[in-house]
Amino acid sequence: MNLTTTGLHECLQEEMKAMTSLAELLEKEQAVLVNGKVEELAQLTVNKVRILTDISALEKTRNKHLLSLGFAGDIAGMQSWLKQVPAESETGQCWAALRAITSKANESNRTNGILINKHMNVTQSALKVLQQNDVAAGSFYGPSGHTTVSTTSGRGFAAR
Repeated sequence: MNLTTTGLHECLQEEMKAMTSLAELLEKEQAVLVNGKVEELAQLTVNKVRILTDISALEKTRNKHLLSLGFAGDIAGMQSWLKQVPAESETGQCWAALRAITSKANESNRTNGILINKHMNVTQSALKVLQQNDVAAGSFYGPSGHTTVSTTSGRGFAAR
């Protein structure tokens, strides 16, 4: 491997590590969603953004390596470059593994989106119930907290 090819291979290895971290994080996110521990989502989201930022930077670096090798700086360029090297090469195997873990992460992300939507629907339904109760309560209680609906004719009754 020449210097640029070595850089491409090293970049793919780093992408693989980052994507593996993302896939593991998405699995943790899924467990949190399934168990209803949504308060843990905030920290997972911070970590997810950090990893996605790293993946994006690595993808740009990979594309620069491809351009310096004379190929398009995208997935098609990577596929074209791989046709120039044996499929069983370390770089080819690394690319195949990266694609597999990316596919797994995409599926986990899709599933997590479904789970998040279900949680949102439950929360929105609960809010509707509470808001309906507020409307109903508003028709019975005035600003002083006393009922506004009178059940008597305005006269009190006297106990004898």
